[in-house]
Amino acid sequence: MRILYGIQGTGHGHISRAKELLPRLAGHASVDVLLSGGNSAMGLEDFIAYRKHGVSLSYDDQGGILFLNTLLDLRPISFVKDVSGVPLQSYNLVISDYEPISAWAARLKNIP
Repeated sequence: MRILYGIQGTGHGHISRAKELLPRLAGHASVDVLLSGGNSAMGLEDFIAYRKHGVSLSYDDQGGILFLNTLLDLRPISFVKDVSGVPLQSYNLVISDYEPISAWAARLKNIP
């Protein structure tokens, strides 16, 4: 079985969760990661197959969302190209941890 695991790279929560889940999933299937958004490191390098700009929120020093910066950072044309360009034909399952590119690609290509 082949799994594509989409991770939202904004913040550390999604990546921290993935660091716990990926070794367990890899024990039962072949797993690749699609990472999109901001923080794209934290020890997942062995699993990362795809890096995309995706959609990220911008924050101020108090943790509030900077709506204008978030809107200015959106790349809708790149997003659509990324969704249509994810090569899902070799995957049996897509798991998305709030990562929109893998989620939309799977939905449009009818991959569970």
